[in-house]
Amino acid sequence: MKKLFILVFASVLLLCSCGDAHSASGETEKATESVTEAVITTEAVTEKETETEPVTTEAVTPEQTEIENIGDYAVIYAKESSKAVKNAAKDLVADIYMETDILIATNDDGSAEVEYEIIVGETERSIEGYEYGSLPMGGFVIKQVGKKIIVDGGSEGALKKAIKYFCMNFIAGGAVKLPYSGEYAFIPVGFIDKIEIDGTVISEYTVLEDLYHDAVAEDFISHMEMASGITLPLKSAAELKEMPEKYILLSDTNTDFSSYSVKVEDGNVILSANYTTIDECIETFFSEMLGYDINMGKIIKEGAAILKSGDERKINIEKKTPYTKEKLMSVLTEVYNSENIIVGQHMSAYRYGETLTTERALYFDNIGVECPLFGFDVAEAQTSGTKKYPWNAQVKDAYDMIEYAREGGIFTFSCHFPNPSGLPKGLAAYRGELGDGTVAAWDALLTEGTEYNKNFMDTLERVGDFLMIFHENGVPIIYRPLHEMNGNWFWFCIVNGEQDNTIPKEYAVRLWRLIYDYLVHERGITSMIWEYSPNVAEKTTSTKVDVMYCYPGDEYCDIVGCDWYTGSYKGHDVLRISHDAISKTGKIFSITEFGPGDGIRTNYAESPEDKFTCLHLDDIITEVTEAGIKTCYWLLWSSWSEVRISMWNMGDGRNFYGNDIYLTLEDTYKLLYE
Repeated sequence: MKKLFILVFASVLLLCSCGDAHSASGETEKATESVTEAVITTEAVTEKETETEPVTTEAVTPEQTEIENIGDYAVIYAKESSKAVKNAAKDLVADIYMETDILIATNDDGSAEVEYEIIVGETERSIEGYEYGSLPMGGFVIKQVGKKIIVDGGSEGALKKAIKYFCMNFIAGGAVKLPYSGEYAFIPVGFIDKIEIDGTVISEYTVLEDLYHDAVAEDFISHMEMASGITLPLKSAAELKEMPEKYILLSDTNTDFSSYSVKVEDGNVILSANYTTIDECIETFFSEMLGYDINMGKIIKEGAAILKSGDERKINIEKKTPYTKEKLMSVLTEVYNSENIIVGQHMSAYRYGETLTTERALYFDNIGVECPLFGFDVAEAQTSGTKKYPWNAQVKDAYDMIEYAREGGIFTFSCHFPNPSGLPKGLAAYRGELGDGTVAAWDALLTEGTEYNKNFMDTLERVGDFLMIFHENGVPIIYRPLHEMNGNWFWFCIVNGEQDNTIPKEYAVRLWRLIYDYLVHERGITSMIWEYSPNVAEKTTSTKVDVMYCYPGDEYCDIVGCDWYTGSYKGHDVLRISHDAISKTGKIFSITEFGPGDGIRTNYAESPEDKFTCLHLDDIITEVTEAGIKTCYWLLWSSWSEVRISMWNMGDGRNFYGNDIYLTLEDTYKLLYE
């Protein structure tokens, strides 16, 4: 099952028993002066051999002895290990299981010590005969000490290489083995002659990371040490007040997901990729610009690496062309005029960087189908650059969503804009001065140069940055800003929350058009489908105004819908009033948000009873459809705390899809791409 891991290292590889370690070390010191490449053998390499033996491109597998009691072992890693190391340790356990059908335990070093252990990296375990921290950064060792097996590296990157080497060389033939001598060690020597950038040597540079995964930068440092013998300082670009004089920037914030690049600019090096291509980008930098293969650990271009400003490598990645705005409109219209309905799920916004990955898994694991439509609150982008939701995480979320669109997924974004007036003392936080019942604050909001206007436009700019990622990558979004604007709960609602006063309609229309003009005309984001989505309402309800009060005009929206949170299992009569009014626009209609309200929704904090499940949802959709109200999609809002209103956790999700009118991701893919 396992194949020989072929290594070509610009180094000396030592294989020796514990008793031979001292003599092998002495021979290594002699060899470092002249060795550039060597073959893995079962004995230490001598000075004479390095001068006379020809270089080969294949490693010779060391003689091995089988571990007969592998089932007695546990894999141990440090509790504080990075996610990458923990995953590598779990991969080791998985490889052992696949080869031997024996599943061994994996624990951190806070667990009780057992007799037989495979210890991965530096832990709190005290191992007589082994000293942590003795390896160079690029070196690693696989070593048996009594009833323990040490797998260790001089850096995280080297440790991962050690685990990979162990898996590919010592797990084979239905067994787990060890070198016959009890030890395999990789000690790197032999480096690139010189690395110089616009006349400045590499040792003068600082590595800056602007990355979602910090471990990528640590690996880069390790690769650089193995290639050059130089250990560069590493700093976070986000935490610097000013840039260092000379730097190598590693960034996974490239929003063009069809390419990555390496370029030298003003004497600095910039590696620009996204979180899926940053590793390839680093490989390109080392191989094409420095002449070093980081996978093989081998110099592939002799001599000095001389870089100068203007040098650049750009790699294009072939991507499936996503569906267009016109195609999405066509599909939504087709579904609207058919018996089918798209039911989607709003995503919780606190899993930054893992938003879609988490929600997609929750949906599929609990319901058994892939969700065809997801909702997201794009106003979260207003925290761009903060620790709460850094730009790296936003780019990663956008990448995941765009790749999902290539699989047939559809996205609708709402926007809970933060209050541009702040939270003045004595007023409800969600209303602020913009909800005080007068038009003065709204005049300020819509007047260029005022504090309110500046605050709002700063937010809108960051929201636009996020939306632009989708536009640049050709993915249309259903965008519904100022949702529920006819209510009295958000600052942008035109009904005052404390007084019997309604802001004039013109302000609602002007705010919508300001957003539209900025995003479409100023930023050039022309690929979105704009959806007007007031709250379901009657003139006689507490909201005071009907659904068309805030309508911005036909030319400013493409489709329409209503947010509907019902307190009844049979409540389509209320929806009917709003639907009939808004449908006079002639545009297709959706339930842009849906959820059971107080009294009928499941709340485990109050009762273990599932009051509202997906089968109740099916009943309501059926009732609405039979009443002649056509819809193209329904978006379920997300659960919070013990309130269960998400599709995936309010129960009966699998039975819901027993009704074949509801489309899945597979169905929307066919509609969008076939």
